[in-house]
Amino acid sequence: MKITFFLPGADNVKSGGYKVIFKYSELLTERGNEVSIVYSNHNMRGSAFLYHILPLRKVMVYRKFGKRPKWYDLDERVKVIYAFKGIHDPVIPDADVVIATAVDTAEEVVRLPKSKGKKWYFVQGHENWIKGEEYSFYSYAQPLRIITISNYLKTLIETCSQNKVFVIKNAIQLDKFYITTPIRERRKHSVAMLNHRLPDKGSKYGIEAIRLLKEDYPQLKAHLFGTCERPADLPEWIEYTQNATEDQLLEIYNSVALFLSPVINEGFGLTGAESMACGCALVSSDYAAVHEYAVDNVNALLCPVKDAKALYEKAKMCIEDDKLRYRLAEQGERDVQEMSWEKCAECFEQVLREGLQ
Repeated sequence: MKITFFLPGADNVKSGGYKVIFKYSELLTERGNEVSIVYSNHNMRGSAFLYHILPLRKVMVYRKFGKRPKWYDLDERVKVIYAFKGIHDPVIPDADVVIATAVDTAEEVVRLPKSKGKKWYFVQGHENWIKGEEYSFYSYAQPLRIITISNYLKTLIETCSQNKVFVIKNAIQLDKFYITTPIRERRKHSVAMLNHRLPDKGSKYGIEAIRLLKEDYPQLKAHLFGTCERPADLPEWIEYTQNATEDQLLEIYNSVALFLSPVINEGFGLTGAESMACGCALVSSDYAAVHEYAVDNVNALLCPVKDAKALYEKAKMCIEDDKLRYRLAEQGERDVQEMSWEKCAECFEQVLREGLQ
């Protein structure tokens, strides 16, 4: 098959959503498909002068973002194409399948000619922060077949759409995330967490929980990571890594006993699952999609969203009870071994092929 992933624009900030698309592009290529990533003409829309002078915009976009992703070593067999003229750009390849990847590309893909392929929409999150709640539901109602990453999102989409919705859960790169420090040899007074600017990630609640833990355990070590700069108000005793590489993430996950996930709303929650693969005991808010891989008191401890004190109390339980912490971490590591990217890619390809019939 010829497959096109239609993205809003290039980005130099590491993104879990883009990473998943890049991974699928590579795996589908390995399976014998011809895959293209097309960036729509969203880059530099905010700069009217540059945006309307096409030759200058091309130079500036290539200089800023590169002709291929700078932060991900994408397989050279995957084509990367900038559609500077938007949906009317002749560089957009004819294909068997074309896939919208965000709320602000769904409507664009609908308007593409039939020659660009059967039209799909890959939904990785409820992106109501882009153009608002109403527009996100409007995007789901477009005449597109939909693949999403969790049953939570499937249920949400089906409230406003008559389209067929397929669920293919995310996977973990088990060759990148695994145990290097045995679970029972880790400092129990140690915790890691993703820090993010988006309010739905709930970072402020996680940081507050860590502050409370520090009051009880002065020896607590905490390590946060994220794409944004270190928050100005983050206590000095909390270590912070910006734009962590996969090797750095592996080291961070393996350096702690606990991982906090204070998410309010998320399509899946890759960092929580990655931490489990690396042997962390997961303490998470009970947001809808976490149930795709976490079961309370079986392989994780779950607590209400937007509740820093509950996160603190659950984390404290793990610190105080070695047997509980070991049990959660060991069961979590076993459970995520079933989350194979190869299986996901096989299923993704099968769903697309069946859509051609």
